[in-house]
Amino acid sequence: MIYRECNQAFCEYLGLSRDQIVGRSVYDIAPKGKADVYYQKDLEVLHSGETQFYETGVQFRDGSTRRVFFTKARFTDDKGVPRGLVGTMLDITERIEREQQIRFQAELLDSVGQAVVATDVDGTIRYWNEAAHTLYGWRASEVIGRTVQDVIPVMDTDEDLDLLWSDMVAGNRRQGELTFMRKDRTTFPGYVVNSPWYDDEGELIGMIGVVADITDMKEARDRLEESEQQLRELAMHMEQVRENERTAISRELHDELGQALTALKMDISWLEKHLEQNEANIQSKFQSMIDLIDTTIDSVKRMSAELRPGILDDLGLIDAIEWQIDEFSKRYDIEVEATLPADTDELTKQKSVAVFRILQETLTNVARHAKADSVTVNLNIVDGRLQLEVKDNGRGITAQEIEDTQSFGLIGMQERVRHHGGVFTIEGKPGEGTMVQVGIPVCPEEGIDD
Repeated sequence: MIYRECNQAFCEYLGLSRDQIVGRSVYDIAPKGKADVYYQKDLEVLHSGETQFYETGVQFRDGSTRRVFFTKARFTDDKGVPRGLVGTMLDITERIEREQQIRFQAELLDSVGQAVVATDVDGTIRYWNEAAHTLYGWRASEVIGRTVQDVIPVMDTDEDLDLLWSDMVAGNRRQGELTFMRKDRTTFPGYVVNSPWYDDEGELIGMIGVVADITDMKEARDRLEESEQQLRELAMHMEQVRENERTAISRELHDELGQALTALKMDISWLEKHLEQNEANIQSKFQSMIDLIDTTIDSVKRMSAELRPGILDDLGLIDAIEWQIDEFSKRYDIEVEATLPADTDELTKQKSVAVFRILQETLTNVARHAKADSVTVNLNIVDGRLQLEVKDNGRGITAQEIEDTQSFGLIGMQERVRHHGGVFTIEGKPGEGTMVQVGIPVCPEEGIDD
């Protein structure tokens, strides 16, 4: 069969002139392997008279291949005698590539294991992957063409859809935790990421939402938070037990041991007075014993105060802080400038103890690590919150020291403040010092200071 006519588009597509095509056979134009296929197809149409539609590849002389869609039909003369074929050819290479890309993307989206839903700018669902079917219970055939609000209502948000679309227009991504409803009306917590969807020209044509069921993760997180809360409560209970033990031991040291030592001193003094004056060696020994008892009494008072200063229970937080600052300055020769309120009667006993222990731990850290020679302490109550600030002029704590999981002193202070619903911060600047800030609500919280 010989080509008798062709249009200009056919010539341009093959890259040949009309003279190179008309009067020649398919074997003159196509490689032999392809020419055999085309020839057999043409014979089938010529003999059967049935119009054929088929897709095939066209291989050019340079070895490149494109996909085309052929339509071929037989034509006859006035007597009905077959005279030849007429055909049209449509290049579908780009369409096939797009379809392949779409299929690949669909397979990819199905493989991620998360629900992927695409909507147009009107909120109408245009794509629904298999994971969305598994998650929501709706098949793609049931939801394509319906609005996303109708199919998967969000249960716990009054988010303005206009605001959501404003973000999409701006090219912003929106994400967060929401509660969704399935087809069977049950609900589940999900983490959603909404992203703008653009066409090949960069025009916004919709939105793509990816949703993951976070039920297991949320339950695990809730269990972890509950466990952490129980551990915090246990730690604070143990701290309260230790505080009570310190108080008891302090009182026993002060009352029983202190009184016993005082009585022993009085007895030795009585014996000293009743000995003969010429017993110089014995007199010296008695004086040495009295001096040792005095030193022991001072040590007992110091240990008792360090365990639990009686002034904290007897006179209150302000007097206890003044005593602690005075003791600190004397022991470490570090100047302390303090600004304190007249009283803190609004504070509960537990909070007063917490503030005192935090100050005590902070001053201890200054003495051990800061290399400072001055400290400022500011304590006040503003708008129902107690605010404590302690600042030194030392080397400055480092971020690594703050984040060190072995910094049990800092962790203890943080947990004390957290237990009372407060805020604890600490920051340091190299060569400028360290500042500790504590804010605690004055009013007691239910279940904390009872």
